Amino acid sequence: MKNTFVTLLDLLKVKHTKSFSGQYFNGHPYKTSLFGLSSMLTDYGIQNAGTRIEDRENDLSRIGCPFVAQSGGDFVVVCKVETGETGKTAGKQRKSVSLKILGWI
Repeated sequence: MKNTFVTLLDLLKVKHTKSFSGQYFNGHPYKTSLFGLSSMLTDYGIQNAGTRIEDRENDLSRIGCPFVAQSGGDFVVVCKVETGETGKTAGKQRKSVSLKILGWI
């Protein structure tokens, strides 16, 4: 079964075998934390960084896809971000953010 790590490797077009990458992920002691995911990506030579997004409506569209995001208590791979105008509330323009998500932990 594919997981966040294997899905991200596929989307980034990193050379790997799904069986080994899956075993590596499943055997990693910190696989369900951002620290563990970052550690595994670093082991595969992929530069990565963690950040907190405060203004989702404006900041998510500035991040290159694919990326890993936390949704509730899970990590997901986001492969597309779309923003759109939804109208005005109290004189302020509101935006909607739509994410296409593949894979999860």
